[in-house]
Amino acid sequence: MEALAEPAFKASQIVQATAAAKSFGNIRRQARKAPVLVMNRGGADVVIVDFNAYSRMYAESEAWREAQIDSIAAERLEDHSPMDFDPEELSLINEIDPGTIPDAELFE
Repeated sequence: MEALAEPAFKASQIVQATAAAKSFGNIRRQARKAPVLVMNRGGADVVIVDFNAYSRMYAESEAWREAQIDSIAAERLEDHSPMDFDPEELSLINEIDPGTIPDAELFE
């Protein structure tokens, strides 16, 4: 998988942790307009973002994850056609009623 590019922040979006702690209200207002990168000991520590922006990112991330799972499942299905299995074994599997198998046997 290709590495993602680091997000770019303008100087106005970067604040030191001590300054953020002293003026958190201002940082929150700023974060409603654009993400704020909080630096600590010379390195990136956290990013503060508006909740709506976070919700969109979360939804996009979940949609991407689901698409990846679907893609993997599709590849696996393509790799194994029903002809790869013994027809007698398949008929036995199709005859099994899951409701008749005790939980203890399923989870041994």
